[in-house]
Amino acid sequence: MAAKRKSVQKQMIGEVLEQMNHPTAAEVYEQVRRHCPQISLGTVYRNLGSMAHAGEVLRLSFKGEPDRFDPQAQEHFHVVCTSCGRIFDADYSCAPELIQQLDRAMERCTGVAVEDRMLLFAGRCASCRGTSPTTSARQQDYRKKDMQPATNPQPASSVQPAAESRHVQADACRQPA
Repeated sequence: MAAKRKSVQKQMIGEVLEQMNHPTAAEVYEQVRRHCPQISLGTVYRNLGSMAHAGEVLRLSFKGEPDRFDPQAQEHFHVVCTSCGRIFDADYSCAPELIQQLDRAMERCTGVAVEDRMLLFAGRCASCRGTSPTTSARQQDYRKKDMQPATNPQPASSVQPAAESRHVQADACRQPA
């Protein structure tokens, strides 16, 4: 099977995505259009969709909000500030024992061997709590009402602001009846 060709447009989309904090397709389009005025919004959507499908980027879905994209495709947590809406990335190395415990607990509760995780955390960032100044970041409008995962969530490094992710909502840990 022949390798897929990486178009100039796809490369430009990837480069723009790397410079943004969990942008929507429309936000990526606006930035790419500055360098490539002939690009269409549909081209940006198609490329981001194919990149997400290929595992090159993560698609983050939030109920009632446009999907957001994260160029950091390896597994990691996403933490959303419920006040300002900033999205932070945190890799699994900040709590490896906890991740292993969660995996074992899920397997005990469901009988399913965990192969992947999609976790989303929500709270107030240090800047919104007034505990420390942070560099200004593009603010995204996520509030508690918007924190519900979409029906088809997509997959998700010490804590720092970064690009977007995946999430899972679990009601309870119970055995099937």
